[in-house]
Amino acid sequence: MDRAVMIAPMLGVARARGAWSPVAARLLGAMPNAFVWWDAKLKRELRGPRHVYPRFATRAVAAVLTIGWAVREDALQNRPACRSLAMITVGGDLAVDNGLNAEVVTAWRRHRGRLVEAYEFPVALHLSHDVVDPEQVGGNPGVTYPVLVRMIGR
Repeated sequence: MDRAVMIAPMLGVARARGAWSPVAARLLGAMPNAFVWWDAKLKRELRGPRHVYPRFATRAVAAVLTIGWAVREDALQNRPACRSLAMITVGGDLAVDNGLNAEVVTAWRRHRGRLVEAYEFPVALHLSHDVVDPEQVGGNPGVTYPVLVRMIGR
């Protein structure tokens, strides 16, 4: 692969930052799977696009956290396999652990020999985690798309 672009990657979750990520993964993976509403009061009546899923599975979160921590561990030892990559994050993201994302970028940069770019949308924009879906509440394609296109096209 020549270039990889990660957009708001969930290597860890905001509610279990840093080293708590693998602990949360093990707990969620050991518990019975549950489907959690994004908003327990509104349930299916969430504002925003109708094509998004109204709940998420706890086992899926466990799997993503396990993979995210493995990416972190690999980044500490190895440079990225692709020639260049970019990580785009959302300042103030309530879903993901941007500190863990920054740690991975720093680790990749230490290995040298690869172009590793990072861009974070400013907190002041009040964007949601999903900066790709133009219908998402808290989205702003007029602001986000030019950045995404620029970062993907390098």
